[in-house]
Amino acid sequence: MIPGVDLRATPTLQLSPEADEGQRAASIAVKVAEAVAAAEQEPLAKDLIDKHRDALKRIERLDAAIRFLRQHAGTLGERLRKLEAGYIERLIGDASNGKAPDTKALDEAIRVEHVRSLIEQATGRIAGQLRPQAEIDSLRAESMAHLARADALLAIANERADKLVARLKEAAADEITLPVDTKSGVIGAIFAEATRFEELAAQAVSRGRELEKKRG
Repeated sequence: MIPGVDLRATPTLQLSPEADEGQRAASIAVKVAEAVAAAEQEPLAKDLIDKHRDALKRIERLDAAIRFLRQHAGTLGERLRKLEAGYIERLIGDASNGKAPDTKALDEAIRVEHVRSLIEQATGRIAGQLRPQAEIDSLRAESMAHLARADALLAIANERADKLVARLKEAAADEITLPVDTKSGVIGAIFAEATRFEELAAQAVSRGRELEKKRG
């Protein structure tokens, strides 16, 4: 018997959690976070998340390489200016004494200029080829990681729903036909989180395609 309820007069019951909405929302948020953490530990999801992390680290390394090379090119440029200024002074002094220019004194300046030219080529290759491709690869990896999260979350939500249905069937087997609204509960929240990851995956794919178009 349910206290305060006349089942003959009120044959249809609506049961809902007793906690207030704030507590319930907080509890659902915790359970969704736990589901996401569990989803990310699934072997396929974990592997794809690691690959996305590696792709991001490659971008970071390429950015660091560009910064280092540009800084080194600036240092070489300053060195070259000093060498050229010194050689000009030496040319003037030698010419004043009727001496022919000593081209050996230019050897270091030539080496510095050659290295600086190679650095500029390397920087251009990173900025124009390697980094854009790395970003495209990262977006592809991000999309796959998000989809893996979504798939794992869907499996978790479906498993939770199956358990809920089994318990309800057992409890209400011979008494009632019981409609169940899971949208506002943990199951619905997990499904919504899976949908969010699917949308993030689609956005990553879209950004990757835009970058590929820009590259031609």
